[in-house]
Amino acid sequence: MTTAKSYEGHPNPQAATYEIDADLLGPFQKIIVSKTGELKKYCPLAETLFGKKGVLQLAMASRIDIIARDGKTYVGVTTSKLAQWDDDTRSSVERVINDFLSKSTPAVLTQALQKDITAEKIELRKPFEPSGEDAFYQSIVTETFNDHVRPILKEDGGDMEVLAIEIKNGKIDVDVGLVGSCNDCPVAKTGTLQGAKHKLEQMLVDIKAEFANDKKLQTLSVGEITIEPLREAVFARPGPSASP
Repeated sequence: MTTAKSYEGHPNPQAATYEIDADLLGPFQKIIVSKTGELKKYCPLAETLFGKKGVLQLAMASRIDIIARDGKTYVGVTTSKLAQWDDDTRSSVERVINDFLSKSTPAVLTQALQKDITAEKIELRKPFEPSGEDAFYQSIVTETFNDHVRPILKEDGGDMEVLAIEIKNGKIDVDVGLVGSCNDCPVAKTGTLQGAKHKLEQMLVDIKAEFANDKKLQTLSVGEITIEPLREAVFARPGPSASP
């Protein structure tokens, strides 16, 4: 039987993370659902959890592209600032999820969602993929985030999606979207963002040493990393089959 279990030690006091031992997202990589948004009608699990006092957002993600092809779904549950997560609350939400899963009700109505994406009623975001003459330099950014930043955030029910990379006048500017528990985490706009920038700066030093003859690379430095909270979004799985 498909079951969920919670993690402890979440850095955001308004969030908790649950691991479900099944891939519930079908052709999608990540679905972020807000209590006041449009996507909840496609996500019966979210509607069920929104029935609990204080629950504001659900972020469901497959780890298939980041850490391991483990066939699991990771669910970040975020509450209002008035709600307090403790062992009883965490266990209560876990029971609600497991009760939902025991009824074999689809967690996500993937066919209905797919249909409305095709009809352009819902935007399907695709993972950023390096391209063009700056593809090599863009890949330094994406690989740094995918290998060194995102896995840590995913452990805590959050994520940081690379939305755009611009290389201009010797600067690498990156737009990222904060997902799940990172949205309202008190350290997301300071510690997390600075940590990501520092890791990218470190990686750039290493790559410059490896490709010493690349004149353009030698002139590059990390510019601005700007953030956008992603309250609702649907992401395709990466790769050739990104479109469902």
